[in-house]
Amino acid sequence: MTTICTGKKEGQQIKYIFLFFLLIPFFLIYFFICLTIPLIKFGKIKKNKGIVFFVRKDIIHADYVFPVNLWEELETEKKYVAIGWGERSMFLETQKWSEVKLNNLLKAFFGINKTVVRIEFLDNIPKNNKKFECNSEQFETIKKHILQSFDLNKLILKKKSDYQIGSYYESELNYNLILTCNNWINLGLKKCKLSNRFWCPLSFWI
Repeated sequence: MTTICTGKKEGQQIKYIFLFFLLIPFFLIYFFICLTIPLIKFGKIKKNKGIVFFVRKDIIHADYVFPVNLWEELETEKKYVAIGWGERSMFLETQKWSEVKLNNLLKAFFGINKTVVRIEFLDNIPKNNKKFECNSEQFETIKKHILQSFDLNKLILKKKSDYQIGSYYESELNYNLILTCNNWINLGLKKCKLSNRFWCPLSFWI
């Protein structure tokens, strides 16, 4: 039985590898678009003061980081809360970006997946961040964008094999090559005019 299951898994991996190489020209075009379309900007950025928050970024992913006292819905003794959205298997089943499975990557790229919102409490502001300032009205706009993306009552019980820290909640949004985790961040910033980028699929554009 084990041999049959192993054979099926190997067969599936070969199919995904073949599909990946078949789609290389498409991926190259997509990557070129990711590097050029974000240069397009519409409207002016509204620079207001009063509330300071951050966007934590790494080479792949970005999260909002807020002072916890702005979120009466959350209870913790920590000072900050990081909130990010993304593809479920990437969040829960992947310890390092270098360990991302090809089948999960392809499923995320074409929207064949489930998504989650991750909430992580922090003692300090993360080092890799970009600072934003806004007024209370702008903050409420971003907060509404976030809360509409998931259900606080649908907490996901993590398995022992799940790697990532934080709490995870089910989201009804669909991750795909257009709506990426980074463009989700950008959409919130655009709604309150803290960003004027037309599209922001990669974290370094934020």
